[in-house]
Amino acid sequence: MNLPATPLRSRPLARGLLLRAALLVAFYGLCQAAGLREYTGFLSGTHPGTLAPLPSALLGLIYLVAYLGATLLAPILLLAAGFLGLGRLARHYLRITKIYPAG
Repeated sequence: MNLPATPLRSRPLARGLLLRAALLVAFYGLCQAAGLREYTGFLSGTHPGTLAPLPSALLGLIYLVAYLGATLLAPILLLAAGFLGLGRLARHYLRITKIYPAG
């Protein structure tokens, strides 16, 4: 299904980016609250001793992916949503100035 390219299509895209950034940060918060940070010792070759090495490494990997998503990907998504919103605002302003010229 091909949708026409209209300026209104940027609004759902920006909201989708904001939603994805919020989900990444919320997932990181859940991982932090669950205490998965202590399982990241697999990076240095140590393990906490509460679980077998493989499950603790898997939990550490989940925390690491959540951390990188929240600290690297979420800000990029927020910036992209902001730029889309600014572009939409600029297009609207240019359309208004063409309809109602200041001269």
